[in-house]
Amino acid sequence: MTDIILINNQTNAAANARDIIYTASDKSVTITAFTAANNTESSKTYKAYITALAGEDVSAVQPQTIVVRDKADLGIYLLAQRIPKGGTLEIESSDADSLSFYVTGRQD
Repeated sequence: MTDIILINNQTNAAANARDIIYTASDKSVTITAFTAANNTESSKTYKAYITALAGEDVSAVQPQTIVVRDKADLGIYLLAQRIPKGGTLEIESSDADSLSFYVTGRQD
């Protein structure tokens, strides 16, 4: 199976709020690559959540992570994580429109 692009250069709409950035609607998806890129002048933080149902209250899969300015984070806790059919990948960042997220995956 080949990897597909799940998210390409998406940012959070609001600071400190969870945004759904991907929903596995047809099949479950396993994350194969994740990048949070920071092209701003200061460090930013993010957390990532995988839910079985949109809006479900769960602990962060990717704990609060600092991304230094002009650097990227590879989200090691998200690699090989499975988003179940109907589930979501949600991101919470410390600042709106600051971190750019890129995610690829493989449908199961």
